Amino acid sequence: MDRARHVHTACSNKGNKNSIKQITQFLNSKELQNTLNQIIKIDQTIDYKEEMTDLKEKNKIKLRSKHVELSPYLDDIGLLRVGGRLQSSRLVGEIKNTIILSQTSHLSWLLVNDAHIKLLHGGYAMMMNYLRSRYWIVGLKQLVKKCGRQCVTCTRHKSLTTQPQMGNLPEVRVNPGPPQPFKCSGVDYAGPIQIRTSKGRGHRSYKGYICLFICMKTKAVHLEAVSDLTSSGFLSAFRRFTSRRGKCAEIWSDNGLNFVEAARELALMLNQTKSDFGREVAELLANDGTSWHFIPPRAPNFGGLWEAGIKSVKTHLA
Repeated sequence: MDRARHVHTACSNKGNKNSIKQITQFLNSKELQNTLNQIIKIDQTIDYKEEMTDLKEKNKIKLRSKHVELSPYLDDIGLLRVGGRLQSSRLVGEIKNTIILSQTSHLSWLLVNDAHIKLLHGGYAMMMNYLRSRYWIVGLKQLVKKCGRQCVTCTRHKSLTTQPQMGNLPEVRVNPGPPQPFKCSGVDYAGPIQIRTSKGRGHRSYKGYICLFICMKTKAVHLEAVSDLTSSGFLSAFRRFTSRRGKCAEIWSDNGLNFVEAARELALMLNQTKSDFGREVAELLANDGTSWHFIPPRAPNFGGLWEAGIKSVKTHLA
């Protein structure tokens, strides 16, 4: 659009023999605006010939015209503008009485593309607000959407990456199991969060984490506060979890270092030969037959169940 204005202005200045103005290297804003008004006037003469003729002769358009609701009129330079009810407003005249353009006009398409580039590939609402401040383009919304669909840059940035086909759900999630919840559980961490050991003034808060246990059958959630990401901290949370919810037969988790180390300690504890806990706890877990399952490394999509639980917890704690 800018190139068309510059070329038309330069040609007009060169072909005007009566003009005493020297043709300089640069064109001023007044010349460019006059050129744009001439282009708009030519375009309106083609698209709204009948309306402009009626306004010149009778100062009003026919009632069967599609644009009678806009109360159009001709301004001082012969451009067709919207009438409206903002004549008492202190707004600029170009904003109060915008220029009427047709949807099928090539000029309207050039103006929409020019606005799309100037607004740095902005959205539909931004482009419509920008164009409506000066032009009343009939069917503007359709033109703006068409411009966005045909823009290669917008299409490239809005394109979706290829989504891999998800695998089957684990057997424990689709088959009936024991009625006791948390018999088969998934575990994950969230945080860090601030934890206070006591109430009152003058007490410090410490960094802690949330250990989430989620039932693979009922999706019930159990939360435990953990002081750190060590294996001992998790084993303490695991003991509190089993004391409250009952024995746990199977556990699923990702490949976090604390989980891997905890699984190793649980295996040693089940052997009862190198147990770090007391004999009663070792015998209890050995009788429970707790087994640990890890999802593949760097594949969090396999743990979508507890990831969704983490999201829900963060939503309610925020």
